[in-house]
Parts: sequence; C-alpha cells; structure tokens
Amino acid sequence: MDILELFNKHCNLEKVSQTISNDKYSSYIILPINQSYLLSYKVFKEKNDNVVYVASNTYKATIAYEAFCHIAGSENVSFYAVDEVVTTELVAVSNDFRFERINALKKIRTKTPQIIVTHIQAVLRPLMKFDLFEKSIIDLKVGQDVIVSEIINKLVIMGYKKSPTCEMVGQFSVRGEIIDIYPIFSSDPIRIDLFDTEIESIRYYDCATQKSTSKTSEIEIYPVNDLLYENYNIERAIKKLEKLKLTDKEKEELKELELRESPEKINKYIEYLFNEYSIFY
Repeated sequence: MDILELFNKHCNLEKVSQTISNDKYSSYIILPINQSYLLSYKVFKEKNDNVVYVASNTYKATIAYEAFCHIAGSENVSFYAVDEVVTTELVAVSNDFRFERINALKKIRTKTPQIIVTHIQAVLRPLMKFDLFEKSIIDLKVGQDVIVSEIINKLVIMGYKKSPTCEMVGQFSVRGEIIDIYPIFSSDPIRIDLFDTEIESIRYYDCATQKSTSKTSEIEIYPVNDLLYENYNIERAIKKLEKLKLTDKEKEELKELELRESPEKINKYIEYLFNEYSIFY
C-alpha cells in the first residue's frame, strides 16, 4: 500500500475527489491545513496538472518544499520563493532562489505539470508579463544565421555578464567568431562556432581543459534574471519619475538599473518601467 492509498483509506476525501474530477480548473492552489502535503500530492497525481502550495513565509515554504520532494520526487516539485530577510526594495536576492523561480517558470512555459511551493510574499511580488519572459529566451540552432551584436545585447538584457572566460553560470565571452555562454540549467558552458554569420557548431566544453565534451544541434538559453527590462523601459521610467521628487538613493538606484548592476530593484520601479505588470503567473 503506497502513501496515497493509506491517506485515502483514513481520510474522508469524497468532496475533494469530486472537485478535482471537474475539468474546468487549469491549476489548483492549496493553502496549509492539516494533511495538506498529502492532499496536494493527491490532486497532483490525479489531475497531472499544476498545484500551487502557498505557505505563510519562506521558512515554512522551505520545509514544505523538502517534504514534497520526499513525497512526490524532486523532479515534480518547484520552489518559487523570495528572500524575506531583505527589505521590500529587494537590495539583494539569493541566486538559488532566483534560479529556482526561473526553473518554475520554465516548467510553466513547457507545460510540465508540477507542484509549485511558494509563500505569500513571493505570490504578491510584482512581475513583468509572462510573454516578455518567453520572448527573452534565445533559441540557437546549427545552420542558423545570427547577428552577433543582437545575441550580445539580448544576453545582457537576460542578465548574463560579459567576461574574458566563462567560469560560472551567467557569464559569456566573445572572441572573433566564437561565442561562449554558460547557460542556467547547464552543467557545462557551450561554445558556438560561427562561419561568418552562420552557426557552424554548438558544443559543450569543460571549463578547466577547454576541451569539447559533447555536441548538440540546438539549445534554448533561459535568462538568469526573472525580471527583465530593456533600455527604453529605463528611459520611460526616468521620464515618469522626473516629475517626482526623487531622493538621492532613488536616483542612485535608477542609475544602477540603467547600468544593469542591480536588476533585483526592478520591483520597486516596475509600475514606471512597464505599462502592464502582474503578480504570480
């Protein structure tokens, strides 16, 4: 007898089963109650669809995430959290949290059923529209014609940092007709060899030896930031904010955003950067 059989045997779940058998729902949100982990897992297994578990804070969300990984398997669970230790200005954000959020967005985009563990502050965090996130993803194929300057510009917008060599996730380098990128979700960086404007090969390589480890014909490169903006967004925000009396700190923050030094602070200015924004996808 598995854990769900035991759960069903000892709990009266007839109304729950009737509810989740209704096909009109596209996702299911579970708030913490007694036995909510198993209830969430039951909904996920029976509907094979997204289930969102909302905890009251990051600490409880972390505990829930670990529990769900044991119950459902880590491959079926995503962690969508923000660091509550920092202020609402989001001066600093944990890379781990950020990468986990992007992983959850990736699964939403690919329509991969998952249990998304989150908390109230993360759910209420303002976001750009989801289609802007989708449009930011770079899809590269062998034989494709590309413009190197456009790839570089897009990588910068996506949060990648230009470096002489790629030694860690989120870096890229350009040397003549070779573009190296260390994508998020990749255990190794990739090397793109160009022949003029055509992609001749895409290879994974070892950072230490610089030797190729494998080849691929196509790769999708996801952003390393889940909050993206272009130069015209900054220009729009500055024009709007010029009418307000900004503090020296706010002026400094806008300058940092313009230089892409602290993209996490976008939350504070999101209503000025975008015509539309949303909360939790």
